[in-house]
Amino acid sequence: MFKRPLFSVIILIFFLTLILGMNVMFARVAGSASAAPFPYGTEFPAPPVSPNIHQQEAGNWCGPACMQASVQWIWAHPNMTPFPGATPTAHPQTNLWAFMRDHSCSEWFGGDTVLPGTVGDGFQNIRKLNISYDFGADPHALAWAMYRKTPIGYFYHYYIYTANVFEATKKLLQVLETYREPSLAAVWDGSHWVLVTGYMSDRSALNPSGPGNIYYLHVADPNNGLTTWYSYNDWVAIWFTPYTNNNDPDPATGCYVPPPDHWRNHWVMVLRDDISSLTPDWAMTDNTSLIYRHCRNHLPMVEKR
Repeated sequence: MFKRPLFSVIILIFFLTLILGMNVMFARVAGSASAAPFPYGTEFPAPPVSPNIHQQEAGNWCGPACMQASVQWIWAHPNMTPFPGATPTAHPQTNLWAFMRDHSCSEWFGGDTVLPGTVGDGFQNIRKLNISYDFGADPHALAWAMYRKTPIGYFYHYYIYTANVFEATKKLLQVLETYREPSLAAVWDGSHWVLVTGYMSDRSALNPSGPGNIYYLHVADPNNGLTTWYSYNDWVAIWFTPYTNNNDPDPATGCYVPPPDHWRNHWVMVLRDDISSLTPDWAMTDNTSLIYRHCRNHLPMVEKR
């Protein structure tokens, strides 16, 4: 009867160990696995935020698709008091797009200026909540829409960080950890919106010293309808890049018409906060500081519902 020599067994174990080691290494480099890609670090938040992201139904509907997943996640949680016109049922992307296209702030409080032009779905046609000639939905429109489509007591503003990408990412993760809901980020030079739903780091972003080393971020992308882990290096190099796309310009109306640059050349997010005294007309910057108006003849509204 044939007996396998001990040497052959040792060689087999060696190659199996080598293959497994290479797989772990590649998983760490790739940063795009459906589960946590490596064993060190801690996954936040706990319990995890897991919205059901759908693929965007039109080329410039990344904003409505992110909103759809975020709003449905928020309404799925208990103990929420609806306001008139709001419903915890499904929010189709077409309805969210129409909401940003057909409504202006002036219909609720007065004071904003609707951009001149044709309201419609085509390239750079006007969405009334937009304050820029944006290809899709600009940060102002998304902040207003999130505010109007979520329950009473939920407040949203768009955040423009100027210091560096780490500080902007840290703010994003702090909001995610605080409210346990997806955070919206403008990526690909401002031409696309995604949701950040989790992260892996040495410690929680709510730690007084910050998250420490950020290893991976969990990103829900409406471009393909997938949620994927990406390494922090990929996040800052490929995804979360400053808002510079020519099809997504700075505001053309309202209180933040340049100069100086508003969201151009900076990192932009739409985030939940507890700032109940200011409408989504107002923008925030580093360390949740208010960005004061550029235009003297236009004052952001301060009324709240």
